[in-house]
Amino acid sequence: MEDKELQLIKNQFAKMEYEANLKAVSLKKPKVPMVLFFGRHDFSDNSKYLYLDACRNNYGFSPVWCTFNAGLVQQLRQNGLTALDLNVDPRINIAHFIKAPLCVFSITTNESLRLSAYTAALAGAQKVQLWHGVGTKKLDLALTDTADMTDQKFVAQLVDSSCIDYMLSPAKIWDRQWREFFGVKKLIRAGMPRNEVLTRPPFDHELIGSYGQVFKEDNSFKILWAPTYSFIDETPQWMNKTIYERIKAPFLKRNIKVELVIKPHPYDKRYQEENINNPVVIACEPDIYPHLSRVDLLITNKSSIFTDFLHCNKPIVFIKNDKINEIDQENIFMQQLPGIETELPLIEQAIERVLCGDEFIGIRAQMLAKAFDTPPGDACKEINSYFSRLVPELLV
Repeated sequence: MEDKELQLIKNQFAKMEYEANLKAVSLKKPKVPMVLFFGRHDFSDNSKYLYLDACRNNYGFSPVWCTFNAGLVQQLRQNGLTALDLNVDPRINIAHFIKAPLCVFSITTNESLRLSAYTAALAGAQKVQLWHGVGTKKLDLALTDTADMTDQKFVAQLVDSSCIDYMLSPAKIWDRQWREFFGVKKLIRAGMPRNEVLTRPPFDHELIGSYGQVFKEDNSFKILWAPTYSFIDETPQWMNKTIYERIKAPFLKRNIKVELVIKPHPYDKRYQEENINNPVVIACEPDIYPHLSRVDLLITNKSSIFTDFLHCNKPIVFIKNDKINEIDQENIFMQQLPGIETELPLIEQAIERVLCGDEFIGIRAQMLAKAFDTPPGDACKEINSYFSRLVPELLV
């Protein structure tokens, strides 16, 4: 037993030494004009749309999608796009990583990279965090006053989330928040890349990783219920099927054809098997954004999708959730929500109010103007143009 424990310790030290050496090599290795893009497993979110724009246009760097999803790699390559399979031959992947001057994320680096050797290999690259929207939740470094700072996993999470160099900030009003959350100093002012597809029909490649179909009827009233994550010790509210009938009831009384679709948060994937035969619930990970402009009413408990949905200028119903760690009153959505807020048992009355008239048209317009300083249709061009100036500087 002692020999095994000693060997384990030796292996741990050898791994630490290797990764320290790899970081040193990455910091010294001359870079080439390419940008690595990382996203969610099923090809969605901000980095997806930014990557595809870089593939369509020549910004002076080579865009490379990096993923552990082997099927997605094959699909991208079949469409003439460059992708790196992170499951296959780490020697090749590490050789790519140490040459990268810039890499882009939509979720934390640890979720995207998974292997500490990959993290070490990117030590010499500048890191851009696009994140996945703006909302009301308090995150990471903003939680240190109330969290357990002796919790090793939590502190490691803080290191992971704050090891970025640039942050996308769609409006000046969010700048302070990003610094509080992630300790980042350099901000890129542009819209959220995933919002471009809300202003125009999706391009062919933007349908990769998306649902084939979300709504079945052309002339129905379409409702999307997009909750934020549920906590480990609670059953998600959206699993209560009696609520579905309450949501639909006001429409049935008026003989209005209605479709309700529930898209769980990706962190609630653990409930997917229980809902495999539920026709209302769709898979949590595919990209909903190419279909979002068809939605007539969004129901959410302050998932960040609601701020993006402001671009669609459609009604929103907010379900109260007291468990969410919310930011202070400087957040514009803490001062005023752009929709009806209700307890879940009272959802039917909230829907009735929506059908009687849209009370929040003016408020949504005001919130949209405050939350986004730039036009949504220019987001990808503005960010990739910024990269086209930044990458040559990083090669020197």
